[in-house]
Amino acid sequence: MTLEKELEIAKNVILDAGEIILESRAEDLDVQHKSDGSPVTIADKKSAAYLTEVLSKSFPYGMLNEENMNNDTRSKHEYSWIVDPLDGTISYINGDDGFGIMIGLVRDGSPVLGVTYRPLKNELCYGILGEGSYISHDCGDTRLMVNKSEEISLLVSGHRQNDEVDQVINKLNPAKLRHMYTGFKTTEVAKGNANLFVCPESVEMCLWDVCGTSLILEEAGGRATDVKGNLIDYKGSAELKSGFVASNRIIHDYVIDRIGGN
Repeated sequence: MTLEKELEIAKNVILDAGEIILESRAEDLDVQHKSDGSPVTIADKKSAAYLTEVLSKSFPYGMLNEENMNNDTRSKHEYSWIVDPLDGTISYINGDDGFGIMIGLVRDGSPVLGVTYRPLKNELCYGILGEGSYISHDCGDTRLMVNKSEEISLLVSGHRQNDEVDQVINKLNPAKLRHMYTGFKTTEVAKGNANLFVCPESVEMCLWDVCGTSLILEEAGGRATDVKGNLIDYKGSAELKSGFVASNRIIHDYVIDRIGGN
């Protein structure tokens, strides 16, 4: 099955959602907090509603949307969208430019398409299983390729520091270390700007944080698993229970061994 129509619609809808969150940023953000204490704004909700409406009308697929988790319909469909309508809400609130939107499509629990967009950076990345991943520019699209270095250049969360993150850093002793404040760390590995992102088990991440970006990474030559080296279960719990590792593939087994995998 070709996914060209799905890709076209996903690219169009993610660009439109980008406009929605930029327009909302100029208005009252109406910041509230979820049960886990994380912030949510009117932009999250508007983007979520728009993405759900257009994707659901365009395709008879399941849906898992961060801002509408109670209507998770993945189990009823072969194909399902997994959507983060505004990743980096804290950065969005603080006036930073790294926030964006992530869309993934899974078939029988495995990612087959990914699209991400950071509107203030004008950065659209996308990939289809078996067809590579790309970044769009005004002058055309460039294929993404991970870097081939064995010297560890590590990305970790900037907002969610804890002892386990420090332990990972100490065990890996990276040549380079960067704290990044949004969920686009996996795409940074796909772009070759680092060769490793690690999220330990104690740092909360969910399927919508990694679905689209993992497909983009793997089509760029990288690898994505949990911290034990297992594939992510996109049919299971929305919350990642066993952490997340995204790498250039070359160093992946070494990293899994060092941070306590199987």
